[in-house]
Amino acid sequence: MSNNKINLNPNTFDKVFPFHIAWDENMLIFQAGSIINQFLPETGDKYIGDLFEIKTPKIQFNLDELFEQLDRTFVLESIDNNLLSLKGQIIYQESDELFIFLCNPIISKMDSLVELGLNLHNLPMHNFLADFIFLLNTKDSLLTDANHLNQRLKEADTKLKQSNLLLEAKVKERTHNLRIREEELRDEISVRKDAEKELIAMKLRAEDASKAKSQFLANMSHEIRTPLGAIMGFNEILLENSKSLELPDYYPLYLNYIDNSLQYLLKVINNILDISKIEERKFKLKVEDVDLEKFFKNIVYTYKHLAEEKKINFIYKNTELIAKYVKIDPVKLQQVIINLLDNAFKFTPVNKLVEMTVKTDDQKLIILVRDEGIGIPKEYQETIFKVFEQVDDSNTRSYQGTGLGLSISKKFIELMGGIISLESGINQGSMFSINLPLKEGEDLAKIEKTKHGKVQFSSDTRILLVEDNLINQKLISTILGGFNLSIDIANNGLEGVDSALRMAESGTPPDLIMMDLQMPVMGGVEAIINIKKNALTKNIPIIVMSADAFTDQQSKVKTIGIEYYITKPIKVDFLLDVLKHYLEYSYCPDE
Repeated sequence: MSNNKINLNPNTFDKVFPFHIAWDENMLIFQAGSIINQFLPETGDKYIGDLFEIKTPKIQFNLDELFEQLDRTFVLESIDNNLLSLKGQIIYQESDELFIFLCNPIISKMDSLVELGLNLHNLPMHNFLADFIFLLNTKDSLLTDANHLNQRLKEADTKLKQSNLLLEAKVKERTHNLRIREEELRDEISVRKDAEKELIAMKLRAEDASKAKSQFLANMSHEIRTPLGAIMGFNEILLENSKSLELPDYYPLYLNYIDNSLQYLLKVINNILDISKIEERKFKLKVEDVDLEKFFKNIVYTYKHLAEEKKINFIYKNTELIAKYVKIDPVKLQQVIINLLDNAFKFTPVNKLVEMTVKTDDQKLIILVRDEGIGIPKEYQETIFKVFEQVDDSNTRSYQGTGLGLSISKKFIELMGGIISLESGINQGSMFSINLPLKEGEDLAKIEKTKHGKVQFSSDTRILLVEDNLINQKLISTILGGFNLSIDIANNGLEGVDSALRMAESGTPPDLIMMDLQMPVMGGVEAIINIKKNALTKNIPIIVMSADAFTDQQSKVKTIGIEYYITKPIKVDFLLDVLKHYLEYSYCPDE
């Protein structure tokens, strides 16, 4: 091995560390980086304590304290210009008896650089702050759009409520007038007919208003879920690659915070959409044969980790399961159980108990969720199952929530033909009971092929992505690229039709088309119809992607021969299952 050592001259050292300060044991500045000198010219031989103050840790510039704290992260702030805050580490170069502070400016937003009179080119190429600032700007921009759309939703909802109140007032007023007229003019049948016509017109207007509400929610679903899906997708990619990016240890924690907040926001949006579907009587259960024991074990596994984190005793009992397979809607039943367990963990103190019991008899599936939390006063036990209702009590105001979870849970259980009930008292905990009619399912035990490693598709497999949103293009391309797929992109439906035909005419048609629905120039439905009309492209499989979660749109695309409808935000596992349905694939060993 060579005995050569790396020895950087001052200019090279400054390129690598433009933000650095070196001082001797007398605390006199020996050398400073070029960017530091822009803010504090003529630093040479000056006492460092005259120019900077140590904010973290709380020590002074003296030998003993500096040596004691060398393993700490330091924050220095300039005395004459408090805009310049530096964060980094101090190393002691024993051979030269020098303290060297290797640092970066503290930056939380792009404006921080501008305020300092700097730009990204002032940062060394190896510095991660440039990528971090880009991520912050992207996040802020997307969240701002989402907030604007949310505000529009609230304003429109307020106007709709005002219209409904006005309409109700008119109906009441007209009804009152009809009664008076009926008493006074019994023989004037024409008056009654006119009034009936007016009432019919009002009813039609009310139905139109209801349809407008549903359409508005569908549009808002698309507008909110589209940017939300992009944020969630890129955040997931950052989380998966956080180690390879060599980010500081606390960055993955921040990304997890973002992910948790996005999941909560998506849950709120989905709850509102579910309530709307139920009110419009457009909600349909998707009943499947389910392995009951496996179904509950998956839920319990998730909450075991949460119980350890929150130091709560979590017990699961299933000693009386006489049916292994049942027919249920697993997604909706899981949503109900998660709502109940979330509430139980939310309101249960440390070292107390949360218990879930599952049992079956000849006719019922019974699920009990019990906790030793703060309990619910009797006067609130009916209202908590109503939409947007919460317990308005000083003990519960510190807990977040929309008041939708229990209302949706009750409606789901009733749609399944069951009953949900509550037993509770102040400081006595709560127990929610679910009774569902038991419908035994088919045995799901089938021999599956052994699967090992990561899914890979053939390298010559081509996907035509028809999507107008540039962020979604980048997200989906990144996901598909991870599966070894080649991607061609069309920016709207018309481009998609032309691209599919051109590729087919060249003898290399796409193996699969992924089609967004709401696009300029030509929408997804019209594009699909045109592709299906042409003999060269009619047999190309197409899957639809949309942020519209309403079943009307899903039913519409099924009538034109589309089997799979993927709702944004896109779940990678579900997308992979759909791709495996259409494309040849193999498993490559994990590295």
